[in-house]
Amino acid sequence: MCKECQETYKQMNDMMEHISNVNTFISGLCNQLKIASAEQHEYSEAFTIGGPQGMYRLRSPYTGQSQFRVESISGTAGANGYIILVAPDQNISIPGFVVGDTPTTEFSGIRGLLYLGSTITTVPTDSSWYDLTNSENTLYINIQTTISAYAVIQFRHKR
Repeated sequence: MCKECQETYKQMNDMMEHISNVNTFISGLCNQLKIASAEQHEYSEAFTIGGPQGMYRLRSPYTGQSQFRVESISGTAGANGYIILVAPDQNISIPGFVVGDTPTTEFSGIRGLLYLGSTITTVPTDSSWYDLTNSENTLYINIQTTISAYAVIQFRHKR
């Protein structure tokens, strides 16, 4: 083999070794990030949102289609309790419902999750996963209370 061919052969071997090292590195990163795992979804950390009465919004950390669930609710609401409505629609309201009153309205038209809490509680919920259906990938949380209330929400999306 000529000297030039030997040099080319050595360069090709060095390149193949470098490519192998890069593949090993990427494979290690994928394992750390669980990209190559059998898990179908990637899960976000849990977000706590809320405070005094008002409308709050929480954007999914993922781009594209994602889902949400409510892990727990909590509140400090004096004698009247608290109401939390979590929905993918910005124009949500709690019709006919005033904190402390008995509901007198039909709630079948509400598109979201409605939680009622008593004075000082933290309640784990057994929430299913629900699709975020708006283009902003944002959840809207309407809190009705005399003091404060919070929801703990988690997101996920398919890998």
